[in-house]
Amino acid sequence: RGPDAPFASTVAGMLRSVGSLTLRAARALEPRGRRSFRQSYLAMDLHAHTKGAHDAYTPGEKGDGYYSQNTRGCFEVVMNAKKEIMSCLEKQKAPAGSYNIADFGCADAGTSMPMIYDIVKELKNRNPSQEVCVHYEDQVTNDWLSVFNHTQGLIAGGPKPYVRDFSKVFVQASATSFFEQCFPSGTINLSMSFTAMHWLSDHPGKLKTALHHALAEKNETQKISAMAAKDWERILTHRANELASGSYLVIVNFATDEKGQFLGHTVPSYSEGKLEAGACRESMHGWFNKIWAEFRDKGKITQEEYDNCVFPNYYRTREETLAPFQDPNGPVAKAGLKLVSADCRVVPCLYRAKWLNGESKDPKAHAKEYVPTTRTWSNATFYSALDSSRPAAERETIVDELFLRYEEEVAKCPEHHGMDYVHMYVVAQKM
Repeated sequence: RGPDAPFASTVAGMLRSVGSLTLRAARALEPRGRRSFRQSYLAMDLHAHTKGAHDAYTPGEKGDGYYSQNTRGCFEVVMNAKKEIMSCLEKQKAPAGSYNIADFGCADAGTSMPMIYDIVKELKNRNPSQEVCVHYEDQVTNDWLSVFNHTQGLIAGGPKPYVRDFSKVFVQASATSFFEQCFPSGTINLSMSFTAMHWLSDHPGKLKTALHHALAEKNETQKISAMAAKDWERILTHRANELASGSYLVIVNFATDEKGQFLGHTVPSYSEGKLEAGACRESMHGWFNKIWAEFRDKGKITQEEYDNCVFPNYYRTREETLAPFQDPNGPVAKAGLKLVSADCRVVPCLYRAKWLNGESKDPKAHAKEYVPTTRTWSNATFYSALDSSRPAAERETIVDELFLRYEEEVAKCPEHHGMDYVHMYVVAQKM
């Protein structure tokens, strides 16, 4: 994500002029060959600022919905915001024209579709003739074909498509970065984002002590925390400008809670020597760092490649999340955005839960099922850290080996590994 390179700006500008991303355009933007990335040369050119370090990992057939199929926990994360979203609808007066919903950082759209289905259903219950338009936003290199396949009900076993069950419901898409204003001022009635706005607009630079800021020493993280603060203020200001008066913004963002917990790193809790559900002894980011360092020490990667591997995202604390709302003279307040609520919650890893309740029994099979949910969003960070002089196949093999090593570690003690989600649920209103 972030300000696009020149070619990306040209493409995004063309798409904005059309007003929506068509299926033909989505296919034209798809890289050729193996889709173990979007770490294709096209993607590298499109995102020169981060070298494609936060593009989704979507191997397999084009448009098959791989991301949502392998990010199952996000469905629960999204539905965990239903109470807040329905409360927003209850307090809101429906517009005379179309009710416009925006979903920022939508990926392949699958994980938010059950929520959007419920929103559309509620709107139609109140007014059967209400027109609804769902606007999906993500970067140019997104798996747009899966977005349209999901929304049109073309993926077997996928979420129920709201366009088939309700009349006068429309789908559009924008490839403009959410670090910019994506929709006309005052047009959005409900703005949402789930697990997306922790990504940064630029690469944060090198860290010496970890691959992720959450595990790095504090004296190393000043630059990345300052960048995250500016990005957050910028994001909120643009979302405020897009909202119609009286409309709501709901953002569910990765966070660091008051216990120091964050994604894949939750505080162990023992009772009579038994690990309690909802807490993992092993840290996912910790193991990423250990294995990448192991590759360096064995000569599989260079020291420079180890140093280049830094996740361009930030897990904000409660204080950092609330800061833009608390400055009465800041751009967020001036744009008319007011905080309604902010609540940090942990959603336990569903894969680990399957192991603990006995649904998963074979350690190796369990690890093979679990690890892809950690790879859909992290693969590109490792790939982009490898020297571009290496052949693409060699870089792909190294990253494959990284996740195979992680599988080996998970299989040793599945009960101690999991990707628990730690999110801040934020609701704000445009006054």
